[in-house]
Amino acid sequence: MFDQYLHYANLPIVEFATINGKLNAKWIAEARGFNMPLKVRVKGGSYVYIKPGAGYFVPVNVEGLTKDNLEVDTFNYYVGVMVD
Repeated sequence: MFDQYLHYANLPIVEFATINGKLNAKWIAEARGFNMPLKVRVKGGSYVYIKPGAGYFVPVNVEGLTKDNLEVDTFNYYVGVMVD
């Protein structure tokens, strides 16, 4: 995780995509194997941790979460967010 922030100018980006009707997430980063937990929530709800895949999509198992009501904790995490 620290390699990305110390050695590269670009922020890591968490990408969300709906695959087969299920929300999935992955990291896009320059540091090889970048993998960091991240807090997300359904708008207005409580934050929960997810673990996006390190360069591959993994399902986001948060009850009721969709790409339309997704909120990422960008106050405490210095990351970019991309929603497809």
